[in-house]
Amino acid sequence: MNLKKDNENARKRTGGSKARRGEQKNQVIEPYFGSLKQAVKGLNLIDSATLPLVEERALSVLENLGVDFGLDDEVLTILTDAGAEQRDGRIYFPKGMCQKFLANAPRTFTHHARNPKYSLEIGGDTSSFTLSSGAHFVQDLNGDRRQSTQNDLENFIKLAHVSPSVHAQGFTPCQASDIDKRERYLSSLYAHIKYSDKSFSGAVGSRMEALHSVEIAKIVFGEQFLENHQVLLAEVNVQSPLKFEQNVLDVLRVYASSNQASVITSMALLGITCPMSIFDALVQVTAEFFAGAAFTQIVRPGSPVVFGVFSAVASMQTGTLSFSSPEGGQFMQCAGQIARKLGVPFRAVSGITGSKALDSQATLEAHNGLIASISSGANIISCGAGSLEGGLVASYQKFITDSDQLSLLQRRVSSVEFIGFGDSEDTISDGIASGSFLGSRHTKDNFRKFDNGSILSDNSIFEQWNADGAKTSEARANAICKLWLDNYQQPPLDLRIDQALRDFVESKREVCAQMPKSNYSSFKEADCQAIAANHLHDNMWGDVFRQFSR
Repeated sequence: MNLKKDNENARKRTGGSKARRGEQKNQVIEPYFGSLKQAVKGLNLIDSATLPLVEERALSVLENLGVDFGLDDEVLTILTDAGAEQRDGRIYFPKGMCQKFLANAPRTFTHHARNPKYSLEIGGDTSSFTLSSGAHFVQDLNGDRRQSTQNDLENFIKLAHVSPSVHAQGFTPCQASDIDKRERYLSSLYAHIKYSDKSFSGAVGSRMEALHSVEIAKIVFGEQFLENHQVLLAEVNVQSPLKFEQNVLDVLRVYASSNQASVITSMALLGITCPMSIFDALVQVTAEFFAGAAFTQIVRPGSPVVFGVFSAVASMQTGTLSFSSPEGGQFMQCAGQIARKLGVPFRAVSGITGSKALDSQATLEAHNGLIASISSGANIISCGAGSLEGGLVASYQKFITDSDQLSLLQRRVSSVEFIGFGDSEDTISDGIASGSFLGSRHTKDNFRKFDNGSILSDNSIFEQWNADGAKTSEARANAICKLWLDNYQQPPLDLRIDQALRDFVESKREVCAQMPKSNYSSFKEADCQAIAANHLHDNMWGDVFRQFSR
């Protein structure tokens, strides 16, 4: 085979392909889609006889097993004054108490953005994709795996702003290892506001971080606006089974009292943090949500609260987590059904993969997670765009592939519009007359609606693909990522607000500098390896996992 000659002939056959590819290059940044209206409602995997049993058993757990709310006198007084009982270091909820308080929570609310175009309706039949958070490393555009920095954090915020299918920023897509951990949240909050006008979440590391998040939101939106509108989400995790840490309770009090939304998420790691049974695990996470939601409604009746779940199945041989098991997806779908029964918005986590590279495992696990979260009817989907290694790494290239998948998925599950159609007989008769619809007026009028597939796909013939450099999808994702960053345009921000934000952040940096340094202020990869080793061999779980591997 004369590959060189074939390539030359291919270029001749394709004619204006370079011009078309140039046109496509300018179109890889698509228009903003807006939140998804679910054409396919959440699946109902729990039968009508079993569904009420989950809620009934959860309430029984709260009444008989109780919840660990710590030892803070103010928290315990808030709960006991509202009717809960305290004994043996736990809080017990009489039957009917949690349901009574949850009835005050709204079924839907609006998560407001700086730009009203990006404000999101949370609840009902809408789904919004948000950027995930917390990565400590990045896989950069050079293919290197390294600690993430403030520049990386800002880049991912910019990418999420440009992405047509990521609706909200979330909070801190990756850690800024080059900034003191005590003040990273300040830099992150400012970056979310400076580099995007999509909605964002607040810091949840401590009471002080939450208070500063609310104060920053007041600078941007105005104090009066915050009194009656939600501009922040507080995404907190329950320490399963059935325990709320002190800092989580402090954060919930701040956000709920400020009428901001609380997202109470159970880390449902089947076999580790909850039972390895879908029914029993559902009972536990429902009880945990009831307890946390009741607390927010006691603090401020009517403040929004969201039922959140992160699910994965633990391997009893290794202690590692599987992010693509059918049972984990079923669990998420069942939890969404319970949230609909309770009448509250539901948040799912998806797009997470245990893969170390942008390979078929990463694509498969991310896609399976997205399908499970969409079919759960989730209203907020933390999509894990760019996530590798179970969320430890944020990949620039995977952000593009995930964003592309989100775009395709949103179109696939949206309602089909049957508006403006003409006379079907006339349309079909044109094809009969000419033997095909290739040159018909109808095709010319409508082909662009169907000619907007994946921005990553290359459907050219082999010779053309080879002549263009034989680029893989990862290489194309790399090029598109660079294009998005190059074409990013910073949204406008009032100069007075910007200066007020800068002044506030600088003043609080001085406060942060007086605090004791965190043990994790210099998080190194060696620490990750040590943690993993201890997890499997030296700590309390080692003997447990080893018994399953015999």
